[in-house]
Amino acid sequence: MGIKNFECGAISEMGGIFIEHTGCSKNTELFYHDFISVSYAAYGIGNFECEGNIVPVHEGNIFVVNPGIVHRFQPVKRLEYMELFHCYFYPHMIGDTWSTLKELFSDETAFFDLKTPYIVTEDNIGRSIRNIMVRMLDEVSRRNSGYKYTLKNCFYVLMTDIFRNRSLPPSRTIYSPNKTIDEVIRYINYHVSCDISVREIAAANHISESYLCRLFKKNTGMTITGFINKLKTDRVKDILKNTDRSIENIGDYVNCSTSYLKSIFKKNTGMTMNAYRAKHRRSN
Repeated sequence: MGIKNFECGAISEMGGIFIEHTGCSKNTELFYHDFISVSYAAYGIGNFECEGNIVPVHEGNIFVVNPGIVHRFQPVKRLEYMELFHCYFYPHMIGDTWSTLKELFSDETAFFDLKTPYIVTEDNIGRSIRNIMVRMLDEVSRRNSGYKYTLKNCFYVLMTDIFRNRSLPPSRTIYSPNKTIDEVIRYINYHVSCDISVREIAAANHISESYLCRLFKKNTGMTITGFINKLKTDRVKDILKNTDRSIENIGDYVNCSTSYLKSIFKKNTGMTMNAYRAKHRRSN
């Protein structure tokens, strides 16, 4: 496979900023572009390949890539797809916004001066950056009066939050006061898009399966399987609300069959997936 020049005419049509929700697969080619891209890992885990380097990607990671940089995203081997939100922009088309950001965040001068190929950060626990990008996707989809103005305002907040996150010390969410269970939940959260088993989780944390099950139930009130199914259900709820992905294909994003997914979804929500989407889907 060769290296592709990715072009996006919609950026100019939208006044310098465009955003879309796309997926990548194991066959995604290396590419470059003449604009700056902000990519948010929305669903699934994978890798970011750039100039020979491989960086692990999990949900909530954000990559900002400069023009002319050859790169790609790919899901891990155990997944068919990984989904991302991509915001593309030309600095020269957004007025003084980019120069203002450069003044505010002088620690990022190397990136602004194109001396660093990309920067990476992570969303906060409240997923505020993700929420901004979802709002931007809504604006592009609906195109109501003033949407370009709103898009630029959202973009300024988006980039401000990204650079702020990079200037803050790394934070670590505490899932449980029990250190072992905290690590177990962290492992499950990272791998929930894959087909993980109790045996795998126990091995990763160097404890027996029986001890793990007892300890997990004692500290969370749930079985490990029940906890995994709840997390998968939460991700499916988000996909149903925020995408047009067919129900038959959603199982690919959480690595389980459609029939099993429908079963656990109904058990955890009391609703079918179709009924949930009809009630909660963002209106276009």
